[in-house]
Amino acid sequence: MNNLFLLILREPYHTLPQPIQRFHEVRMGQFTGKATVKGSNGWLARLVRRLSDFPAPAEATDVTVKVIRSEVQERWLRQFGSTQFSSTLTRVNRQNLLCENFGMFRFFFTLSVRDAGIHWQFVSWDFAGIPMPDSFGPEVSVRESVNQDGNYQLNVSVEFPLIGMLMEYSGWLA
Repeated sequence: MNNLFLLILREPYHTLPQPIQRFHEVRMGQFTGKATVKGSNGWLARLVRRLSDFPAPAEATDVTVKVIRSEVQERWLRQFGSTQFSSTLTRVNRQNLLCENFGMFRFFFTLSVRDAGIHWQFVSWDFAGIPMPDSFGPEVSVRESVNQDGNYQLNVSVEFPLIGMLMEYSGWLA
């Protein structure tokens, strides 16, 4: 069975380290690890995190990620400590983009293989199918890699104008 990331990345996918490939090839899996979460302490960032069920800043918090995949979709259910949130990832065929859906919000990315990892490059976003202006859009950085212990590593940062750093986390999963 092909997987979503192989469909998007094509041949470069096969050059990725095995821990990254294994993470994206398990049909149904549960991964555990640790992460450090950072973010703005401003009232707006705290409010958006609470409304979105995103994790609050924490040092070395326990992380569990459950993944359910088919050839065309991945559902990621994340738990940081006692906080849970989820998203659905799909492929936008004509543009070969990755779409991450958080409820009414959709975020679109190009994917590339660089430095033995996957880089997600933010392209655009929408709310309920309505394209949102770039000037209000987030600065998003996502990188999948392998840490020094051979575990799958994920580094994510999401910063919005007016809100500041909504969430930044760095963690590993085994």
